[in-house]
Amino acid sequence: MKLLILGGTVFVGRHIAEAAVAAGHDVALFNRGKTDPDGLAGTRALHGDRNIDVHLPATEQWDCVIDVSGYVPDQVRISSEGLRGHAAHYLYISTISVYPDTIAAGADEKTQMLEFPLDGDASAPQAYGGNKANCERVLTDIWSDERLTIVRPTIVAGPYDPTDRFTYWVRRVAAGGPTVVPDRLEQPVQIIDGRDLAAFVVARLADSDTGVYNACGPTEPLQLGQLLTTIKTTTGSDATFTGVSESVLDENNANLPFRLSGNRVSDTMFQVSNANALAAGLNLRPLEETIQATREWDEKRGLPPLRVGIDAASEQRILSAAGSVQT
Repeated sequence: MKLLILGGTVFVGRHIAEAAVAAGHDVALFNRGKTDPDGLAGTRALHGDRNIDVHLPATEQWDCVIDVSGYVPDQVRISSEGLRGHAAHYLYISTISVYPDTIAAGADEKTQMLEFPLDGDASAPQAYGGNKANCERVLTDIWSDERLTIVRPTIVAGPYDPTDRFTYWVRRVAAGGPTVVPDRLEQPVQIIDGRDLAAFVVARLADSDTGVYNACGPTEPLQLGQLLTTIKTTTGSDATFTGVSESVLDENNANLPFRLSGNRVSDTMFQVSNANALAAGLNLRPLEETIQATREWDEKRGLPPLRVGIDAASEQRILSAAGSVQT
């Protein structure tokens, strides 16, 4: 198949591009050329700004456009209207954040999405999910159900992750010693390895599959404490976990990844149903493989400063204030 990926050089798009090339597809990447101007091995680079126009890719015909970089409605409208007559299929990477915080545990793809003003405040708490929901609405208006696939992943983990959310825990727990963690270790967590997400996306194209899918892992429910313990075991760490209350973490600006509000309402955001995706063939590798691959990638890139988490000095201050309660 001849595939056009809007983006494709950073994280999710990069995994999709690699999986598509490995499957024998003809892959072109359309982006501004700032992250990786030459593109990835086996792909063709097309440079341009999707926020302005898609003239260059619109000079060709594509079996599918894969959109991993559409975050606001105007972006997807420009790409959709410009490529509608030049592509047989459009696949959009959305997010489970399109659902309200008040969804029920086990929510499936039929769950009502957020309602968010098209000109809403970009700094609002629900702006990311609300804008992605509006992107889906734009796509549904422009592409028929027979030509559109929407994939809604939960937190994506693994190599190339620019958010450092999963990477923080792998690096910190592997380092060992007393480790600050949220005191609600029983809270749920849903993640998906970027390679598993990519394989699922490429398989949807091969099967000419349309529809909407929650792309979430793991297969069995996972709690934060289980995640941290698995990282500890996989990395051979001697880490001990000190549970710290939400109020203390907030007071110290401790931006610990995956932490959900203690009111339990938000827990359902990490309890959406992945039954539809599993039935369609989503395969989820063992968590240990994602941990090991993330650690190896992080070390290979030289362990740069992380975008999230807490630094050593802040962690020591919190540990001193919290006392010696460990789990």
